[in-house]
Amino acid sequence: MIDKYTNKLDEKGVSPVIGVILLVAVTVALVALATVIVFDIGSGVSDTADASVQMEQTDSGVKANIVRNENVEEFILRHEDGTEQRSTKSIGSFTYDNGDGEYTLIGVVGGNEEVIRSTTVVGAEQSGFSAGDRTINADTDENIAVNGDVTINSQLDGDITAGGEVTVNSAGRVNGNIQAGGRVIINSGGRVTGNIESGEQVNNRGGTVDGSIDRNINGYSPCSN
Repeated sequence: MIDKYTNKLDEKGVSPVIGVILLVAVTVALVALATVIVFDIGSGVSDTADASVQMEQTDSGVKANIVRNENVEEFILRHEDGTEQRSTKSIGSFTYDNGDGEYTLIGVVGGNEEVIRSTTVVGAEQSGFSAGDRTINADTDENIAVNGDVTINSQLDGDITAGGEVTVNSAGRVNGNIQAGGRVIINSGGRVTGNIESGEQVNNRGGTVDGSIDRNINGYSPCSN
Protein backbone atom coordinates (compact mmCIF):
# COMPACT_ATOMS: atom_id res chain seq x y z
CA MET A 1 0.00 0.00 0.00
CA ILE A 2 2.80 2.42 0.89
CA ASP A 3 4.58 1.66 -2.36
CA LYS A 4 1.38 2.47 -4.27
CA TYR A 5 1.12 5.99 -2.82
CA THR A 6 4.86 6.55 -3.24
CA ASN A 7 4.60 5.81 -6.94
CA LYS A 8 1.71 8.26 -7.29
CA LEU A 9 3.72 11.01 -5.57
CA ASP A 10 6.64 10.38 -7.92
CA GLU A 11 4.35 10.63 -10.96
CA LYS A 12 2.88 13.95 -9.78
CA GLY A 13 6.41 15.41 -9.34
CA VAL A 14 7.26 14.95 -13.01
CA SER A 15 5.07 17.82 -14.26
CA PRO A 16 6.90 20.66 -12.39
CA VAL A 17 10.26 19.36 -13.64
CA ILE A 18 9.09 19.30 -17.24
CA GLY A 19 7.64 22.77 -16.84
CA VAL A 20 10.93 24.17 -15.58
CA ILE A 21 12.81 22.55 -18.47
CA LEU A 22 10.39 23.95 -21.03
CA LEU A 23 10.59 27.42 -19.45
CA VAL A 24 14.39 27.40 -19.63
CA ALA A 25 14.30 26.18 -23.23
CA VAL A 26 11.87 28.92 -24.27
CA THR A 27 14.00 31.56 -22.52
CA VAL A 28 17.16 30.40 -24.30
CA ALA A 29 15.34 30.40 -27.65
CA LEU A 30 14.05 33.95 -27.12
CA VAL A 31 17.50 35.21 -26.17
CA ALA A 32 19.01 33.59 -29.26
CA LEU A 33 16.30 35.10 -31.49
CA ALA A 34 16.79 38.56 -30.01
CA THR A 35 20.56 38.30 -30.59
CA VAL A 36 20.07 37.36 -34.25
CA ILE A 37 17.63 40.23 -34.80
CA VAL A 38 19.96 42.78 -33.20
CA PHE A 39 22.98 41.69 -35.23
CA ASP A 40 21.00 41.55 -38.48
CA ILE A 41 19.75 45.08 -37.97
CA GLY A 42 23.19 46.42 -37.07
CA SER A 43 25.00 44.76 -39.95
CA GLY A 44 22.98 46.64 -42.57
CA VAL A 45 23.50 50.11 -41.12
CA SER A 46 26.26 52.34 -42.50
CA ASP A 47 27.57 55.54 -40.97
CA THR A 48 26.23 58.79 -42.37
CA ALA A 49 28.34 61.89 -42.95
CA ASP A 50 28.66 63.82 -39.71
CA ALA A 51 30.13 67.19 -40.68
CA SER A 52 29.27 70.88 -40.87
CA VAL A 53 30.34 72.51 -44.14
CA GLN A 54 29.48 75.94 -45.49
CA MET A 55 29.51 76.70 -49.22
CA GLU A 56 29.98 80.15 -50.71
CA GLN A 57 30.34 81.52 -54.23
CA THR A 58 33.71 82.86 -55.33
CA ASP A 59 34.60 84.98 -58.36
CA SER A 60 35.07 81.89 -60.51
CA GLY A 61 33.39 79.01 -58.68
CA VAL A 62 32.64 77.87 -55.15
CA LYS A 63 34.43 77.53 -51.82
CA ALA A 64 33.71 74.86 -49.19
CA ASN A 65 34.48 75.73 -45.55
CA ILE A 66 34.74 72.63 -43.34
CA VAL A 67 33.76 73.83 -39.87
CA ARG A 68 33.33 70.45 -38.15
CA ASN A 69 34.18 66.93 -39.27
CA GLU A 70 33.57 63.80 -37.24
CA ASN A 71 33.82 60.96 -39.73
CA VAL A 72 34.15 62.14 -43.34
CA GLU A 73 37.28 60.69 -44.98
CA GLU A 74 37.20 62.81 -48.13
CA PHE A 75 35.18 65.74 -49.46
CA ILE A 76 34.27 66.14 -53.13
CA LEU A 77 33.07 69.27 -54.90
CA ARG A 78 31.42 67.99 -58.07
CA HIS A 79 30.31 70.28 -60.90
CA GLU A 80 27.22 69.52 -62.92
CA ASP A 81 29.45 68.66 -65.91
CA GLY A 82 30.91 65.70 -63.99
CA THR A 83 34.28 67.25 -63.17
CA GLU A 84 35.32 67.48 -59.54
CA GLN A 85 37.79 68.68 -56.94
CA ARG A 86 38.69 66.45 -53.97
CA SER A 87 40.05 67.25 -50.53
CA THR A 88 41.12 65.09 -47.60
CA LYS A 89 41.21 68.02 -45.18
CA SER A 90 39.59 67.35 -41.84
CA ILE A 91 39.07 71.04 -41.07
CA GLY A 92 39.66 74.01 -43.36
CA SER A 93 38.56 75.09 -46.82
CA PHE A 94 39.09 74.23 -50.47
CA THR A 95 37.80 75.75 -53.69
CA TYR A 96 36.75 74.60 -57.12
CA ASP A 97 36.78 77.18 -59.90
CA ASN A 98 34.74 75.90 -62.81
CA GLY A 99 32.49 78.83 -63.62
CA ASP A 100 28.69 78.83 -63.50
CA GLY A 101 26.59 75.79 -62.72
CA GLU A 102 25.49 73.54 -59.89
CA TYR A 103 28.13 72.34 -57.43
CA THR A 104 27.40 69.36 -55.19
CA LEU A 105 29.34 68.74 -51.99
CA ILE A 106 29.80 65.04 -51.29
CA GLY A 107 31.24 63.32 -48.22
CA VAL A 108 32.94 59.94 -48.43
CA VAL A 109 32.34 57.72 -45.38
CA GLY A 110 33.46 54.10 -45.37
CA GLY A 111 34.01 54.24 -49.12
CA ASN A 112 30.43 55.39 -49.76
CA GLU A 113 29.50 58.78 -51.21
CA GLU A 114 26.80 60.87 -49.53
CA VAL A 115 25.48 64.21 -50.75
CA ILE A 116 25.84 66.83 -48.02
CA ARG A 117 24.52 69.89 -49.84
CA SER A 118 24.57 71.70 -53.18
CA THR A 119 24.54 75.23 -54.53
CA THR A 120 24.18 76.91 -57.91
CA VAL A 121 26.73 79.50 -59.01
CA VAL A 122 25.61 82.27 -61.37
CA GLY A 123 27.74 85.07 -62.81
CA ALA A 124 31.14 83.53 -62.04
CA GLU A 125 34.21 84.32 -64.11
CA GLN A 126 36.10 81.51 -65.79
CA SER A 127 39.68 81.94 -64.60
CA GLY A 128 42.68 81.24 -66.76
CA PHE A 129 44.21 78.62 -64.47
CA SER A 130 42.43 76.78 -61.67
CA ALA A 131 44.17 75.81 -58.45
CA GLY A 132 44.46 72.16 -57.52
CA ASP A 133 43.80 69.05 -59.59
CA ARG A 134 41.08 68.08 -62.06
CA THR A 135 39.45 64.71 -62.61
CA ILE A 136 37.18 64.19 -65.62
CA ASN A 137 34.65 61.41 -65.01
CA ALA A 138 32.03 62.39 -67.61
CA ASP A 139 32.22 63.38 -71.28
CA THR A 140 33.24 67.05 -71.36
CA ASP A 141 33.75 69.67 -74.05
CA GLU A 142 36.14 72.31 -72.66
CA ASN A 143 39.75 73.41 -72.43
CA ILE A 144 41.35 72.55 -69.08
CA ALA A 145 44.04 74.72 -67.45
CA VAL A 146 45.12 73.85 -63.91
CA ASN A 147 48.16 74.26 -61.73
CA GLY A 148 48.00 70.65 -60.53
CA ASP A 149 47.39 67.22 -62.04
CA VAL A 150 44.73 66.16 -64.53
CA THR A 151 43.17 62.68 -64.65
CA ILE A 152 41.00 61.65 -67.62
CA ASN A 153 38.50 58.82 -67.06
CA SER A 154 36.12 59.66 -69.92
CA GLN A 155 36.13 61.67 -73.16
CA LEU A 156 37.47 65.22 -73.22
CA ASP A 157 37.07 67.33 -76.34
CA GLY A 158 39.55 70.12 -75.69
CA ASP A 159 43.13 70.97 -74.82
CA ILE A 160 44.83 70.27 -71.49
CA THR A 161 47.39 72.56 -69.88
CA ALA A 162 48.63 71.31 -66.51
CA GLY A 163 51.42 72.26 -64.14
CA GLY A 164 51.65 68.67 -62.87
CA GLU A 165 51.00 65.26 -64.40
CA VAL A 166 48.37 64.28 -66.93
CA THR A 167 47.02 60.73 -66.74
CA VAL A 168 44.74 59.22 -69.38
CA ASN A 169 43.21 56.02 -68.02
CA SER A 170 41.74 53.05 -69.89
CA ALA A 171 38.37 54.70 -70.58
CA GLY A 172 39.93 58.12 -71.22
CA ARG A 173 39.84 59.87 -74.58
CA VAL A 174 41.46 63.23 -75.27
CA ASN A 175 40.65 64.96 -78.53
CA GLY A 176 43.06 67.86 -78.18
CA ASN A 177 46.62 68.81 -77.33
CA ILE A 178 48.29 68.13 -73.97
CA GLN A 179 50.90 70.36 -72.33
CA ALA A 180 52.17 69.21 -68.95
CA GLY A 181 54.88 70.37 -66.59
CA GLY A 182 55.15 66.81 -65.25
CA ARG A 183 54.77 63.40 -66.80
CA VAL A 184 52.09 62.39 -69.27
CA ILE A 185 50.86 58.85 -68.61
CA ILE A 186 48.66 57.00 -71.09
CA ASN A 187 47.42 53.72 -69.68
CA SER A 188 46.29 50.72 -71.71
CA GLY A 189 43.11 51.54 -73.61
CA GLY A 190 43.58 55.30 -73.30
CA ARG A 191 43.74 57.42 -76.43
CA VAL A 192 45.06 60.88 -77.27
CA THR A 193 44.28 62.48 -80.61
CA GLY A 194 46.57 65.49 -80.58
CA ASN A 195 50.09 66.60 -79.80
CA ILE A 196 51.77 66.02 -76.44
CA GLU A 197 54.40 68.23 -74.78
CA SER A 198 55.82 67.14 -71.44
CA GLY A 199 58.24 68.80 -69.03
CA GLU A 200 59.48 65.38 -67.91
CA GLN A 201 58.53 62.31 -69.92
CA VAL A 202 55.68 60.55 -71.70
CA ASN A 203 54.87 57.04 -70.45
CA ASN A 204 52.77 55.18 -72.99
CA ARG A 205 51.59 52.05 -71.19
CA GLY A 206 49.68 50.47 -74.04
CA GLY A 207 47.59 53.48 -75.03
CA THR A 208 47.26 55.16 -78.42
CA VAL A 209 48.67 58.52 -79.46
CA ASP A 210 47.65 60.04 -82.78
CA GLY A 211 49.97 63.05 -82.90
CA SER A 212 53.49 64.22 -82.11
CA ILE A 213 55.27 63.75 -78.79
CA ASP A 214 57.87 66.17 -77.37
CA ARG A 215 59.53 64.85 -74.22
CA ASN A 216 61.72 66.45 -71.58
CA ILE A 217 61.20 70.09 -72.54
CA ASN A 218 63.72 71.80 -70.28
CA GLY A 219 62.19 74.36 -67.97
CA TYR A 220 58.72 73.89 -69.40
CA SER A 221 56.06 75.11 -66.98
CA PRO A 222 52.68 75.82 -68.59
CA CYS A 223 51.36 77.66 -65.53
CA SER A 224 54.30 79.96 -64.94
CA ASN A 225 52.83 82.89 -66.91
